[in-house]
Amino acid sequence: MICQTSVAILSVTLFVGGVTPKLAAQSVQSQSQDGQAAPVQGPPTQRLSATTERLEFEVASIRQNKSDAQPYANFSIGPGTMYNPTGGMLSTPAWALSDGFDIHAKSENHDPTKDQMRLMMQSLLADRFKLVVHTDTRQVPVFALVLAKPGVIGAQLKPHPADKPCSTADPTVPAPDPSSAPLTKLLGAWPRGCGGVNRAKSSVSLGLIRTGARNVSMEFLAGSMNGIGNLNRPVLDQTGLTGNFDFVLEFAPEIAVGENPGNSQPDPEGPMFEEALKKQLGLKLDPQKGTVDYIHVDHVEHPTDN
Repeated sequence: MICQTSVAILSVTLFVGGVTPKLAAQSVQSQSQDGQAAPVQGPPTQRLSATTERLEFEVASIRQNKSDAQPYANFSIGPGTMYNPTGGMLSTPAWALSDGFDIHAKSENHDPTKDQMRLMMQSLLADRFKLVVHTDTRQVPVFALVLAKPGVIGAQLKPHPADKPCSTADPTVPAPDPSSAPLTKLLGAWPRGCGGVNRAKSSVSLGLIRTGARNVSMEFLAGSMNGIGNLNRPVLDQTGLTGNFDFVLEFAPEIAVGENPGNSQPDPEGPMFEEALKKQLGLKLDPQKGTVDYIHVDHVEHPTDN
């Protein structure tokens, strides 16, 4: 969060569409160009009712971004967390899943919480994109995220110290390279910003993917699993773990049926996602039925630049 005296500034590049296997990994927070991101303060994410107070940005500018640059936000709210559905968004037009937009906005509240920022983003989407949605709750096949062994977590998952600042790292200390540094060196140090998931290709093996986050709840981690591992079903937190955590995970991604892997062939020697999840984080996915919230897009319009 970049703060001035009496206003808070939001700078974000995002897609309007919801959490799909393609977008889930992109819509979460990415590092800024200088490798830093602002702190995310406040309690873990809470679902918000339709009667929640309406909040708005004081001013906002929106322009379409046609570059191939990765989405970036200085506040870790992406499309999937604007409304926080556990099952994703449905009936989204193709352009909303592919077209990116740069949004620069400011709020009179110089230190908004994540839930307040979410409400302001919902108002912006409704005003500028004419977005209308409704919620649908269903019983569907899900994965429950649970501990592989009761009371034991893996070496690449650790509690985030409640008293440890999480805004940025010391700029005089070189950041570990997420593509080549040992996983033990990345844990707790990468990504440099907190509250969102980053990913990087391993330079040690081009067929491995590394993903990590700092200061995130297990509910957030579970919600990110679908996009990280291309699971094609929602993931619900049933670990029983409280507080926030740091994690780093390295795995060989699966190539979906009909997908052209190009130069990104998975490492045949590397662990697949669920194997890595169990060995590195001490977590596993238990298939079952669960109650999931879906967001249906009733109407959305392409905004004009201003």
